[in-house]
Amino acid sequence: MRRLPLVIALAAMAAGLMTSCETDQPIGVPATPLPSGSTSPSETHQPSAPASPSVTASPSPELPAGVPASYDQDIPRQDVPSEALIPPGMELSNRWMTETDAGEVIVVAYFKPSNDPFVQARGLVEWRRDEGAEPPWTPVLGIAHAKDEGILGFEAVVGDATGDGSNDLLLQEPTGGSGACGNWRVIDLAAATERWTKALCDARVDLHIDPVGIALLEAVYAPEDPHCCPSEFRSTVLVYREGQGFVKDSVQSTPA
Repeated sequence: MRRLPLVIALAAMAAGLMTSCETDQPIGVPATPLPSGSTSPSETHQPSAPASPSVTASPSPELPAGVPASYDQDIPRQDVPSEALIPPGMELSNRWMTETDAGEVIVVAYFKPSNDPFVQARGLVEWRRDEGAEPPWTPVLGIAHAKDEGILGFEAVVGDATGDGSNDLLLQEPTGGSGACGNWRVIDLAAATERWTKALCDARVDLHIDPVGIALLEAVYAPEDPHCCPSEFRSTVLVYREGQGFVKDSVQSTPA
């Protein structure tokens, strides 16, 4: 049987994981990132789940250079201007907003403009609101990439990846190449902590609903396989366990 091209087969495998439950939500939820040049805010509501303890971040997070120390107006996330949350001289590329067990959160991604889109310094910052505090908005986590690191942008989807009922950020940092390479991260927004990271090629990561976690879809190559045509595709569901990080829940392989 003729093998499907890699990109089409990956998409077909992802679709095969999606089945409906009573709420019409798929078991495997594919990431739906904003385009890297978009400046439209993305609003995600907190999932319905049992209450879990609030978690606060370190009082002195390590942040990219130039990130403002605070935003002093105690206003809702949708009213906070993006330019007040990023370093001077940078341009906004993406913005995500949500509610977590630790309060309202805004995540902004930005870049340093240049004539070469493949050589740009980039950064990402999580901001959290402590309503009634002085200051009300403070940065609690940051990621910085120098222009020569080859990061092409930030793409993300918001949802519960750690199983605590509070929204997290599944983040991709594309680096390009024929294998759609990139770095993947799961950021616990309530704790302002990175819970998982992996550099991948010929693969993708999605949020997974039942069980709550992430689904890693990978092309698997035999020694004689050309890059277009892997022998099989492997789906690994990972779930978060306190003290252990993300661990395997199930593995399924499908011939190409």
